[in-house]
Amino acid sequence: MKPEFMAIVRQLNLFSYMCDATFERFINTGSLQRFSQGVILIQQNDAVDFLYILMEGKVEIFSTVNGRETTLDIIEPVSFFILAAVLNNEANLQSARILTRSLVFMIPAEQVCHAIENDSFFMRSVIAELSHSYNKAIRDLKNQKLRTSGQRLANWLLMLNKIQKKGDYVDLPVEKRLLASHLGMTPENLSRVFCSLSKYGIKVDGARVIFVDMKKFLQFTNPDTCILQH
Repeated sequence: MKPEFMAIVRQLNLFSYMCDATFERFINTGSLQRFSQGVILIQQNDAVDFLYILMEGKVEIFSTVNGRETTLDIIEPVSFFILAAVLNNEANLQSARILTRSLVFMIPAEQVCHAIENDSFFMRSVIAELSHSYNKAIRDLKNQKLRTSGQRLANWLLMLNKIQKKGDYVDLPVEKRLLASHLGMTPENLSRVFCSLSKYGIKVDGARVIFVDMKKFLQFTNPDTCILQH
């Protein structure tokens, strides 16, 4: 792995406090691979072999039941995923699909489990990350249960605005079909919700959403950090 990639991985909270020897073992036993768009990286119900770190690109976490499919999360760099499944040595509860050409670093699951047993600093980081993931899951569930589809979309746009820092507009990072699935809607419902939000101060131009009246938009959004925060 290139030194610049090693430095990026080392800066992640999960790896920043571990012993140097543990980190070197991860680097030496892991593999860095490129994957093309559309590749299924993880298959639901399969055994867990790796902890994945997305270095470049974009990955969709999704699940299917009885022919129905839903998007659970969209992973962007630099971040890791399926930590809980690695620790529990359980079958994957979700699948992962490459959305854009991606660079992924894969650490063998047995190395992660070995490190937890032998590196107390890494173990504490793992506990902190699992706690963060649990809180996020609760926030996402409350967002899904307590907000209307319009409020879910509006708060997601507000969150995206804080991330992109473009001021009075945002550019949707994924297809509207994926966004609809992620927010628990059909593509048709998403289109209707976008139209309904026009009276609350936004304008849609393709993949760009413009905040025409941010004050009115915020009044409708009514953000609540106890519900959704990333």
